[in-house]
Amino acid sequence: MSVQMSIQTARVADETAKRFVTTVGKLLHGGRAPAYSKPRQVMCWVLISLGYGYAMTGRELDLHHTTVMHAVRVVSERPELVAAGMDILAEVIRAEGEIT
Repeated sequence: MSVQMSIQTARVADETAKRFVTTVGKLLHGGRAPAYSKPRQVMCWVLISLGYGYAMTGRELDLHHTTVMHAVRVVSERPELVAAGMDILAEVIRAEGEIT
């Protein structure tokens, strides 16, 4: 299934893939392997931090909203994942500032 993303979500996906040295395709469709699931969880955390709701994040990433809730909880409990999320969030905000 193809995922239609907003420009901001695509930017978050690109930055997340870059940070975790993977591709957006693998990030979105890489299955349950930790190499893909942890970055995907961080991506959910970043989108929630940007003000997206659980349902909206789920629609953007083709995930159930409860999967997004679980992702946010997992990231919030792991300082190294929060740090990665903060780096991605800062880069997305910086990039958006350059565009305006």
